[in-house]
Amino acid sequence: MERNLWITRSVSSRGHVSKKKGVSAPFFYVYPILYKFAKSYNILFMENLVDKSAAKEAIIDVGVGFFMAFPVALAVISFSRWIGLGVITTAVFQTIVFTLVSLTRKYFVRVHFKRINNEK
Repeated sequence: MERNLWITRSVSSRGHVSKKKGVSAPFFYVYPILYKFAKSYNILFMENLVDKSAAKEAIIDVGVGFFMAFPVALAVISFSRWIGLGVITTAVFQTIVFTLVSLTRKYFVRVHFKRINNEK
């Protein structure tokens, strides 16, 4: 059984071009271009891609929201059933409550991180 192999070229660090058989010809043509692009924009190093303080703030904000969601949903649904709201009205009421709770939570998390980072 004969495999259909591409004739590829690769460029060494000295600039020499060598031909060899392989199955991923487009990779050898595109890789040097992508490497030069990534190197010129400093995206090869992860510390340039991730703002650690912003990532920490986002993780804490999502974590706080995760643990607040169940009790708030339970309270909203219980209150809606207690006063006899319908399904659509309960959904609208729950959306409004979740929006207000999330805005309030985000405000306090952001203020907390501003104090930690001594921002004005």
